Amino acid sequence: MEIKGKPPFSAIVALVSLTVFVTGLILVFNSAGMAQTAGNNAVRANFGSMDTAQFLLIIENSARAYAVGGAVLALLGGLGLLVGAVMVFWDKR
Repeated sequence: MEIKGKPPFSAIVALVSLTVFVTGLILVFNSAGMAQTAGNNAVRANFGSMDTAQFLLIIENSARAYAVGGAVLALLGGLGLLVGAVMVFWDKR
């Protein structure tokens, strides 16, 4: 039984999954820029001076963290989109 004006659960699942998927892709594609910002903030926190190796380590680890986090979100969002699509298909039958 569906209440008028209320979206079906499958549509909500698909919308939330799409949002998570897009957020993950944004994180993956912007990970290098966000890592550069993290490195610059670390230099500022050290009063404008930092060892180059330490600076590069911060950038590399930050980029990897953002990329992995974004990939996980994109994967979960993609799987949620598939589940939402199947739910919509079964609702239509």
